[in-house]
Amino acid sequence: METLPPQALAQFLDVLSAAGARNVVLGGGEPAEWPWGWELACRMARERGFLVQLGTAGVALRPGFERVPWADRFVLPLDGDTPGLHNRFRPTGSGLKVSADRAADFYAMLGGCEPPSGHFAVIMDRLAALAEAGREVTLSTVVNRESLHAMDRLAGLVENISRRMPVHAWHLYQFIPAGRGGTRHADRFSIDRERFNAVVARTRGLIPGIRIFRRADMRFSRDVDFFWFEQGRIQRGMDAWGSAGAIPAGSGADSSFATLRAEPLPGQA
Repeated sequence: METLPPQALAQFLDVLSAAGARNVVLGGGEPAEWPWGWELACRMARERGFLVQLGTAGVALRPGFERVPWADRFVLPLDGDTPGLHNRFRPTGSGLKVSADRAADFYAMLGGCEPPSGHFAVIMDRLAALAEAGREVTLSTVVNRESLHAMDRLAGLVENISRRMPVHAWHLYQFIPAGRGGTRHADRFSIDRERFNAVVARTRGLIPGIRIFRRADMRFSRDVDFFWFEQGRIQRGMDAWGSAGAIPAGSGADSSFATLRAEPLPGQA
């Protein structure tokens, strides 16, 4: 994968706009590490009339990110209701920039009983900042073998989050044993489709007031397409992976929702 330069991004956003796309998720990799600044990427998309979401792990976000007006919504991962469970799936190194007190206070308000640590502390801190600013968030969870026993508790945590800030949706992804890190952890995290569907159905019943999307394999989504920069040009997911539905690949005007990524999410593709 290659870094998408601003000129190529501008040209591509123009193509998406002309094709009828209206929603864009800037993802990665990590969009907050884009050399020209994620704020510029969001602004370029907003100025072309897109609803702009930033799909980020949160670590690279600088203080004050919640006040950047060009992002309509932030998409953050939440893979467990406790630091231990979340951090097993999203381990990080040391030196994370996080307000320990703000993260701890927010987690305590949600009913947490231990100090948040690691990447989980980052997520709690970023959620606290967004809540204080009245910003909207989308949450995403990769449902995996080690988190199955705690999905009911995680649903309760998500419901508590929704009482303190606008939660647009909660996306539940089935762990896919392919791509970056996926194959290596297949035995540890994989679950079958039947169990995944059952988890989604139960979770929807537990918190009916929150919109929950079932994302079994995003490579073959009917309403989302992926784009990335490789070999000097834009690559398209539907052309690379094919389509599970009747949408004609390569039509250029079939997707109302585009996700721009430097590379697929871990365990997703």
